[in-house]
Amino acid sequence: MKVIEAARKDLRANRGEKAFDALSIWVAKNPADNHLPEALVLQGTCALHLKRDDLGLRTLERVVAQANGLPAQAEALEQLILHFEAKGNTVRASELAGRLFTNFPEHPATVRWLVRRAETAFAAGKYTEAIATFSRVEKKLPIEAANHLMIAWAMQNASSDPATVLLSAQSLIKDQKEDLAVQLYTTFLKKFPQSPHVAEAKTRLGWCLYDGGDVAKIERAEQLWREVIAAGPPTGEWVGECQWHMVQLLSGPKNQWKQAAELCVQIARTFPKGSFRHEQALYSRAWLFWAKKDWPSGVAAFEALIAAYPAKAQHPPIVRYLEECRQGVTQ
Repeated sequence: MKVIEAARKDLRANRGEKAFDALSIWVAKNPADNHLPEALVLQGTCALHLKRDDLGLRTLERVVAQANGLPAQAEALEQLILHFEAKGNTVRASELAGRLFTNFPEHPATVRWLVRRAETAFAAGKYTEAIATFSRVEKKLPIEAANHLMIAWAMQNASSDPATVLLSAQSLIKDQKEDLAVQLYTTFLKKFPQSPHVAEAKTRLGWCLYDGGDVAKIERAEQLWREVIAAGPPTGEWVGECQWHMVQLLSGPKNQWKQAAELCVQIARTFPKGSFRHEQALYSRAWLFWAKKDWPSGVAAFEALIAAYPAKAQHPPIVRYLEECRQGVTQ
């Protein structure tokens, strides 16, 4: 029906008055048309949007009373539920919702109602309630709702073992579902801000955001990593990981490679000789000088690396880098 489709578009575009007028004319001219219930639902919805509550309610209640079993009845019930929920009349809204779910358990209106309830519970951290509600229409959930159901399950399990959330997030990353992992890490940090796993969650969340490449996300990643570094301990596993990510950030997107090299010095001073972080820092600093053609600094840095780790003197890439730096100095 062109009139009905045009009215839907007008309503979505906040042209409720235009939609209402067109529907009113059509309804008056077509009182016995098969599409009348559908048109009345839309007309009643327009009236509610225009704050003509009495007319809107009468129109929708007419559909509920007369369109037994038709899809329009479910849609009318949905609009009435939304209206009474907005007005704070939870008793009337619940009564209508019960009729909707009982008579139209598979209708999209029922799915939308249940998803709204579940999302409200999810946002409030009521994961058991969210799971129960989402699960009633699990096979019909839109993608975002299905993702929230997965997060709710993970967060419910976290009540007994918070580490399970991090394992779930890592699985999502392996499955290349980093956006969902971001949601899970974010939810975990809100729910368990004092958890001993906070440093890990912030570190990994930061990497997920950084890997996305968006400027705002990279700034958020930097903030998270700096928080972990500031919280310490200085030689902690996740502090070291965050410092390494900061080296990557400074030498990459921020184009501050000299600061990255200075951070490598700080890391090498903090982590003991023989540790992975110590060796990584010395090598990365030397490589940065080579990459930026700072030949004198490169020679000194590679020689410092070899002095600390003599076996590296025979490592082919390091032999080549050092030779190029020495040649650069003499040119």
